[in-house]
Amino acid sequence: MQAVLRAGADPERKDSEGMTPLYAASVNGASDVVRLLLAAGASPGTESGGPGPEGTPLCAAACWGHTETVIELLLNLIG
Repeated sequence: MQAVLRAGADPERKDSEGMTPLYAASVNGASDVVRLLLAAGASPGTESGGPGPEGTPLCAAACWGHTETVIELLLNLIG
């Protein structure tokens, strides 16, 4: 992920179903990827859409019980 972001990938780019990379990382509890995406400028408030995933990354991480990811997102939100 780090190499892709360094190469200029948009951390907010949604896939064909409307899911952001930050949402995908959050729903899977990938806190290391969440940190990279936040540092690259991904917004924790951007909602994802699509047939299954929808909502904010924080909601996704909380719903799936990914505590470390929730903390990362909250820290980013409060500054």
